[in-house]
Amino acid sequence: MKKYLLLSIFAAFSFVGCTNDEPVTPDEPTPDEPVLAIGIELSATELTLTVGDTAELTATISPEDSDETEVSWSIEDDAVATVEAGLVTAIAPGQTTLTATVGSVSAECTITVKGIDVEAIELSHSEASLGIGATLQLTATVTPENATNKSITWSSSDEAVATVDEAGLVTGVAEGEATIMAEADGIFGLCTITVIAPAHIGDFYYADGSYSSTFDTSKSVIGVVFYTGDPTVNDAILRRDHPNCNHGLVLALTETQDVYWQKNARQYNSTVSAWVEANGLEYQTLLSGIEYSDPMNQINGYNNTKAIEAFNAAEENAEWPVTAMNALNDHRRTVAAPETSSGWYFPSIKELNLAFSGDYQGPIVDFENEDTTVLDTINASLRQVPNAIIYDDDYLSSTELDEYNVYDMMVFSWYVPTDGVSKTAGIRFRAVLAF
Repeated sequence: MKKYLLLSIFAAFSFVGCTNDEPVTPDEPTPDEPVLAIGIELSATELTLTVGDTAELTATISPEDSDETEVSWSIEDDAVATVEAGLVTAIAPGQTTLTATVGSVSAECTITVKGIDVEAIELSHSEASLGIGATLQLTATVTPENATNKSITWSSSDEAVATVDEAGLVTGVAEGEATIMAEADGIFGLCTITVIAPAHIGDFYYADGSYSSTFDTSKSVIGVVFYTGDPTVNDAILRRDHPNCNHGLVLALTETQDVYWQKNARQYNSTVSAWVEANGLEYQTLLSGIEYSDPMNQINGYNNTKAIEAFNAAEENAEWPVTAMNALNDHRRTVAAPETSSGWYFPSIKELNLAFSGDYQGPIVDFENEDTTVLDTINASLRQVPNAIIYDDDYLSSTELDEYNVYDMMVFSWYVPTDGVSKTAGIRFRAVLAF
């Protein structure tokens, strides 16, 4: 019995000993879970900008140790504003919502974009005089240039006196005064329009652009009307530069004696017209034959003058400029022309003829000087103006004779209306303007 008990005890100890000798395997470690974003806060929840401005938004993510750090930026209406990496750019007036998203959370910012206000409107004329039925094109310049609302609305204070269309074209309706208004964004530009009766041959023309049949000594008279009609019909350059000068022509009160057209004409040995053609310029030729369809029978002195100015400005013509330009520029400096006119220029042979006999219907070369009605009317007015010089004959025109007479210019004479005179000979010059 004792023997069996000892064997059992021994076996139990043996079993325990074997178990303690087995290695113990530890549990596998559990990987860390990612830290998710639970909130995002923007540096501003409302933002007001002006068109063109930028602003930087920043996003704060919570918790600070979040593994989600990449912010996605979006904007509801990219016509109002855009966003890139938090940089907001204002595009156009309006309101939109910006959203910043990280993981499953987001934050919003309301973006309000304001326009750039108009500060001032300047009109091409601040005041002007018009005849009944006459027109004047006004233009409006809005500042600043990047103003949001630059759309102009035109109106007249008295449409019974003057009207204005949606493009700024003013029309004289009846004698009186009206204010033309150009409005944008609550800002106004103004032009005072004085409407006067239509001009007549012999009217006194004043420095302010007005005219009258009786001599107004309170005003500065600068010329006498010698033609009423549209001088832009055949002069495309005048029509381009001064489309509103379509009411008539004015003769200067004074003249210049012994004007040389081109002192070095023989060294040049050509014409202004040939130079214009060689350079492909847009001016009508100054050359003329004697047929009714030739330029001599057209009002085109403004065209001729602009061509001459271009000729003189060209470096290659520095040795032989049209020296008569000195007399014209002297008159321009001495007698300022109103803004509503073309400014003073060289008359064409047709314009000189108009001041003598009126609008002769036929080739000027066939003109006979029996009818002096216009001449007498003009001179009657000129005699009323102190220091004015009556209109006579032998005046230099800006019309060149045909290419076979490169050394001569056309001269208006009572007896031979299209006679020629040497470009190197002294002769009278008298300026005109269109109104």
